[in-house]
Amino acid sequence: MNALIRFTQRNASVVLLASLLVVVFGVFAARSLKQELLPDINLPVVTVVTPYPLAAPNEVEAQVTRPLESALANLKDLDSYSSTSSENVSVIVLNFRFGTDLNQAEARVNSAVNRVRAQLPDSATDSNVAAIRFGDAPILNLVATAGGKAGEALQQQVAARLVPELEAVAGVSRVDVTGNGDPEVRVTLKPEELKARNLSFDSVTQALQAAPLSFPVGTLAQGDLQLPVKIDSAASTIAALSGVVVGAAPDLSALPPAARAGLAAGAAPTARAPGAPAAAAAPTAGVPLRPVLLSDVADVELVTAPAGSITRFDGQPALGLAVYKTQDANTVQVAEAVKGVLNGAGDRLGAQVQIVEDQATPIQKGVKSLLTEGAFGALFAVLVVAVFLRNGRATLITALSIPVSLLVALILLYTQGLTLNVLTLGGLTVALGRLIDDAIVVVENIYHKLDQGLSPARATYEGASEVASPVLSSTLATVAVFLPLAFVGGVAGEFLRPLALAVTLSILASLLVAFTLVPLLGGLFLRSRPARGPARVSTIERLYAPVITWVTRRPGWTLTLALLALVGSVSLVGRIPTNFIDPGESDRIQVAVTLPAGTRLARADTVATDLERRLRGVSGLSSVETTVGSASGPFAALGGGGAGGTPIRLTLIPEGDHDLDALTERVSTALRGVPGEVNVTQGAAGSGGFSNSLKVNVQAESVADLNTASARIADALRDVKEIENVRSSVRESQPQLSIRLDSQEAVKRGVIGVQAVGAVQAALSGKVATSLPRGDERLDVRVVYPDGQYDSVDDLRALPLRSAAGTDVPLGDVARIERSASPVSLSRENGERLATVQADPTVSNIGAANAAVKAALKDIPLPDGASWSLGGVTEQQNQAFSSLGLSIVAAIGLVYLIMVATFRSLLTPLILLISIPLIAVGAFPLMAATGTPLGLSTMFAFLLLTGIVVTNAIVLIDLVERLLTGGLDVRQALIEGGARRVRPILMTALATIFALVPLALGLSESAGIVGQPLAITVIGGLTSSTFLTLAVVPALYLLLQGRRQQRVRDRRGAEPAPATVN
Repeated sequence: MNALIRFTQRNASVVLLASLLVVVFGVFAARSLKQELLPDINLPVVTVVTPYPLAAPNEVEAQVTRPLESALANLKDLDSYSSTSSENVSVIVLNFRFGTDLNQAEARVNSAVNRVRAQLPDSATDSNVAAIRFGDAPILNLVATAGGKAGEALQQQVAARLVPELEAVAGVSRVDVTGNGDPEVRVTLKPEELKARNLSFDSVTQALQAAPLSFPVGTLAQGDLQLPVKIDSAASTIAALSGVVVGAAPDLSALPPAARAGLAAGAAPTARAPGAPAAAAAPTAGVPLRPVLLSDVADVELVTAPAGSITRFDGQPALGLAVYKTQDANTVQVAEAVKGVLNGAGDRLGAQVQIVEDQATPIQKGVKSLLTEGAFGALFAVLVVAVFLRNGRATLITALSIPVSLLVALILLYTQGLTLNVLTLGGLTVALGRLIDDAIVVVENIYHKLDQGLSPARATYEGASEVASPVLSSTLATVAVFLPLAFVGGVAGEFLRPLALAVTLSILASLLVAFTLVPLLGGLFLRSRPARGPARVSTIERLYAPVITWVTRRPGWTLTLALLALVGSVSLVGRIPTNFIDPGESDRIQVAVTLPAGTRLARADTVATDLERRLRGVSGLSSVETTVGSASGPFAALGGGGAGGTPIRLTLIPEGDHDLDALTERVSTALRGVPGEVNVTQGAAGSGGFSNSLKVNVQAESVADLNTASARIADALRDVKEIENVRSSVRESQPQLSIRLDSQEAVKRGVIGVQAVGAVQAALSGKVATSLPRGDERLDVRVVYPDGQYDSVDDLRALPLRSAAGTDVPLGDVARIERSASPVSLSRENGERLATVQADPTVSNIGAANAAVKAALKDIPLPDGASWSLGGVTEQQNQAFSSLGLSIVAAIGLVYLIMVATFRSLLTPLILLISIPLIAVGAFPLMAATGTPLGLSTMFAFLLLTGIVVTNAIVLIDLVERLLTGGLDVRQALIEGGARRVRPILMTALATIFALVPLALGLSESAGIVGQPLAITVIGGLTSSTFLTLAVVPALYLLLQGRRQQRVRDRRGAEPAPATVN
């Protein structure tokens, strides 16, 4: 450090120019950094979603989920996996170890799925493999309404104009539309016409599939040109499709009247599909044939297929639009650009387009609030310095270290490719007070040298050099505590590392500024003071003198009182609530309703309409967005596979600044009595954020035992007042119809089993036979029976199956149709049968909720072989606390090593470590008094304090040991050293404390991991450790090192010569 100080003094212009460049590039970096709500955290999660249309959960599990699990279970770096088999879909969630390259993991999953693809049923469509990333959540959710109409016209306008405009915005990856059905060509058969012409569903479908011929057949020379030739009979319009030949029927108009009369009295004329054998037309052999067109046996029209979901806004039909950004785009910039496109979009579309959820708003609010609190904190810290130094120039020089250090840190964040988010910006805010510490110590010592009459140049060099060693070691101790975070796994590590990096970079920057710019400015602007006798004694020194004198006379009493204070503080831990991650403030209320299994979309829509009616009577609500139907988006798979009937989701937008908790309570009250399970929560929907939900994992040997155990656990938890919204992944069985084919009878009647499957599928869902071009897209051509044709079990029994002999055999003749029950969903974890029961805490104290759940389930009777364990936020909290606890221990070890290197002693650093447990004396009482929970935020605060609090002890004892080298005895060295160091120690501590006061008071809306809990903990812990360090460290130092030296001097009968270290 001395060499750096000399370089600074000799190259003032270089340092000033470098500082100017730091300001320029720092401002550039601040404007260029991406603004996000959270850093680019990649959760090592990959989902595999495999649709299996018309399949029950049992079939999905046996034929899709299990083969996929076998292929995926042994993937490299796979930590665990879970699966949910529901009606029509298999969902597998793969959790890889943290640190796994997500792109490589996704590639390995795709490869494994492709290897097993041939083992899956043909009707199971291709699996959708997707890695879960925070950036995959939509940045904007919009709704488009058109005066109560949301039909084909609005859908076309949105699809043709609005969606392309939005997707053209730089940084937008895609726009998903919900509440709309896809256009398709509907071919509705006329059963009577089919029967009259002896045609069937299959024959029409086969004819449509064979109709679009488009084959190259060669070339033809035409003069100097060689023209390719192809046969093209593909229909390109609905009119052309209507003219497709689907069969051939006798042309009775070509027969004499007598022959026509004979045929009319006999068998009906038969038709022959294209390609059918001539025997099919035997009853009318010799009669000329005419083509049967599709329009003869069906109605062909362009329709909108029924939507899989229904969207409304304030009761009006609407379309929902989710806007997604690219992974590297700036959320705030993209959102603002999209809003620019939306200006006037309503007029262009003849519709209203409104923003329901906006990710950019909480980002801007969080950044603004942290900047505001940071500005106030910096101001308070500077005021503390001004009060102590009472010198405008010295205060200004010290204050300059804050913006310069922050700009250096921003440059480093920019070069590392990090984003400006709540965590990194919060880290800079938390470090504000610490940024000024090094400069305070340097300036205060320079100021002291000037008081002794030294010249500015000499005072600057000696003042900075004298404190270089303790400042360097204390700064290294502060940042070293974050090294163990590299080994903290799970969500905690992913969240804390960006925060720790921001703090580390800013503190290292402050160290550089303290020994370059600060000495330089001190030498240029601070004036020397001629020595005027003994140095002045400050008010702080006069107040501290009797304290340090009493402490050095009664070290035993001092340590006893400190120990009693520590024990009393630790006893308050049981009164401190616990949580994991504070979800922060929200301006939205989410309502999720799960209806009984098997509920149809129309019935769910009726329930949703009733919900909307009830909510209209709730004061404080501005708007309500309603979505009825399956969830979509990248995070939908994490919820499993829809274990229930058609889901209903409502996003409630409050008006003004209503108390969200009170409004949530009014909403819950208004929705009592609604059928199904109602879950009312606060927060944005589908953001991928973390939930504080409690989870009970239930395992059993059989499905029946699992259902019984889950039901008993859910019933027991509903009586626990600390939780609400109890819900189970195991629900009542879903009714279903089972068609059991009689194989022997089917063979006798000439019916093939596959034929029966196809016929039933066609009767219930229709069949896509071909496609028709429209612009740049192709529309499905779906062949269906008329509505109402097969609406009952009796209708299905009468469903005709075409036999090998060309006759129709009713389905009921070769199969039994039985009503049975099927599980709604089947869950497995790591290949074992599993169910989960979830609940939301009604209190902020997650620990109390956990204890209440454990007490409720302690003696619950379960079937033999069944068991339960706590998961969810409880498991995450336990893992985080365990990892961070070990990190704190490792951090203490690193701090000790740094102090050993500084003091070249094993004993002195041990004495200094006593300041670390003194953190609890102030932190625990303040946390208990304010209700601050012990969670991820406060655990980080304790880690931060571990590095900060030893700073004061290092600064104090470093001077004491130099005084001892100068000849003073231990007691005199402690008294004089304490008097000399009390002012910088209090200045640095109070600057850090007052810098955090705005954050601790919660003057703005910044919450979450860098909010009030962290600030309150640091303030409490730093306050107690600072004041107690000034008493306890000298007392312990005197006891361990002073008595032996004193005894030696007593035996010699020699008094120590007075000595002074300047």
